[in-house]
Amino acid sequence: MSLSRLVLPVLPALVITVLPGLAAAADPGGAAPLPEAAAATGAAAQDAEQATPRRAGRDRTAEKQKRAKKAGLEPGTLRGAAVVKTGWWYVANEPPPDTGVVAAPQPPSPNTPAGAMPVAALLGETAKLSAIEFSFEAEPGSSIDRFEMVLQESGEPAAALGGEVAALVACPVTEVFWADGQGAAWKNRPAHDCELASAVGERDEDGRWSFDLTDVAAGWLETDFVGSRSVVLVEQADAPVTFDVSFAGPGADGVGLDVRTTAPDAVPGGEGTDGGSTDGGGTTGSSDGGGGSLGGSTGTEGLGGFDDGGGGGGDLGDLGAPGSSDPGAGADGAGGSVEGDLDAAAAPVSAMPAWYSGLPRSTVVLLPLVLGLAYLMMLALGPAGRPDPAANRRGVSRALDRLRETRTLALTKVAR
Repeated sequence: MSLSRLVLPVLPALVITVLPGLAAAADPGGAAPLPEAAAATGAAAQDAEQATPRRAGRDRTAEKQKRAKKAGLEPGTLRGAAVVKTGWWYVANEPPPDTGVVAAPQPPSPNTPAGAMPVAALLGETAKLSAIEFSFEAEPGSSIDRFEMVLQESGEPAAALGGEVAALVACPVTEVFWADGQGAAWKNRPAHDCELASAVGERDEDGRWSFDLTDVAAGWLETDFVGSRSVVLVEQADAPVTFDVSFAGPGADGVGLDVRTTAPDAVPGGEGTDGGSTDGGGTTGSSDGGGGSLGGSTGTEGLGGFDDGGGGGGDLGDLGAPGSSDPGAGADGAGGSVEGDLDAAAAPVSAMPAWYSGLPRSTVVLLPLVLGLAYLMMLALGPAGRPDPAANRRGVSRALDRLRETRTLALTKVAR
């Protein structure tokens, strides 16, 4: 195993922890401060140290209130969508490009907890990336009005290094299927395109990252969509930025999703709802006017018949009777009643009775029994139970048979 493969897994942590110490050692601070200046500096530092926790607490509370007012989304909350699978890939788990030798799989990074989703950069180059696949509650054909995702940094020791300088984006996966894994081979990472669409992650002081995936997920619910409903979390840092941030996975309630959609049959301009459903009940299809009511509510009331009185629009008789040139001749006119014809046409037609409906019940019960006994008797008698045509010949038939036999015998003798 080469030296680079041993150093690469721990190099991000070394860069993050060692560089600040080297910078402090390179600048010892020059001349020693005067006693009065040192005392003033110490008092100011003490006051600032006492005020810092209070200010940080107030800022944290204000940030939480602002975030709750803006989205109301917390890690572990899933509204309108769910996580199907996650995975992450490690650049160290790759054979050296110059030898072509297949290397043994590298163990997971020691600072990445099990089930987490890490994203890392080493001197501005991608070292780790993660992917998430989603499923939606909305029906196909719906439109995504809003899609927000919240990720929480892992609280495990050394699981989030350099989160203050980290820069992350979420990009759509461009292949239909990808295999999940933990620290999987780098060559098997999902193909993605950040130029197609991307969502920049915004971090707060609590280590919570927010992503607006509305543009990234545009078209995911279309009926003819055949791609992957997944995103890749990847670094977007410039050299020499180095960080290694691990997010708590779905099993640790580290992922929050909020999806608002509009159903395909919703009224244009209507407000979207959670999970692709529309607010309210069904719409009514009545058409008001002098021509009468042609529909009722969307329930079973429209199937019971027509309005037979009381309504201001009249009934179907106003349309005129068949064969009448006067369109005003309706149910009360001389042209006949349309409702009467409709009632006659809608009268139920009696079904044809079955052939056994007139037989007594006892006959219907005994008939299968009699047929079964006859079949058993035929099997028991065998050939003796079959009819013999020769035994039924009487009189003339027997005389004709004897005459045929005599003629046959005479012809045989003549031939000899």
